[in-house]
Amino acid sequence: MVPMTTTPCELSEAECIALLGTTNFGQLALTRGALPTVVPVHFVAHAGEVVVHFVDPDDRVPWLDGDIAALHACVFVDDGSAGWRVCVTGRTRVADARDARDLPRAPWILDGGRLVRLSLDHVCGERLGRRALVAAG
Repeated sequence: MVPMTTTPCELSEAECIALLGTTNFGQLALTRGALPTVVPVHFVAHAGEVVVHFVDPDDRVPWLDGDIAALHACVFVDDGSAGWRVCVTGRTRVADARDARDLPRAPWILDGGRLVRLSLDHVCGERLGRRALVAAG
């Protein structure tokens, strides 16, 4: 029998970036007027950064190049017993809609909205829940 654990397993930066490539929905955390806010977003990891897309009909989230933001993405199995989470923190750069032409896996960008590029200044993540342990020796 293979032992099981519920201990979180820290992921490498490369593993985190690879996992971001398996989903395209997350939450972007930022501050406006010293108040925290979290915005649901679509994103794609591409060319050493994360391109974030969101629709803000009331223009409540004005962007400035160099703002600090954090993207959180997670995926869990249906029963919630296992999954992963990844967080990317970096500086933002407002992107032009024309930049969307170079992005793979991003058909949702055609719906309008804004594009913001997020640098990969700090990337961390972990696998959570039940996972099989590799038997040593």
